[in-house]
Amino acid sequence: MASSQEQAQVAARFIEFKSATQLNPDDKPRRRTFAEEMLQKMEDDENFLQRVMFSDEVTFHISGPVNRRIWGLENSRAILAQARDSSKVNV
Repeated sequence: MASSQEQAQVAARFIEFKSATQLNPDDKPRRRTFAEEMLQKMEDDENFLQRVMFSDEVTFHISGPVNRRIWGLENSRAILAQARDSSKVNV
């Protein structure tokens, strides 16, 4: 028969935290302004998006957690907020 510790080890599963950017009160109006400006540029110039470069780069936050794999018996549904404008590296 397995000990309770062995049963706990078998029952543990991978839990992933979702990170969320910490928002400021002026972020929503700024996002809306940006979206409206982009829509206007697309209406004014049908080739506008052909001149925009979309990339698949990733940003690593230097001050943030590196290993986000958490093992546990229950999923806490936790969200880890990250401060904006922290030191980071783009790759």
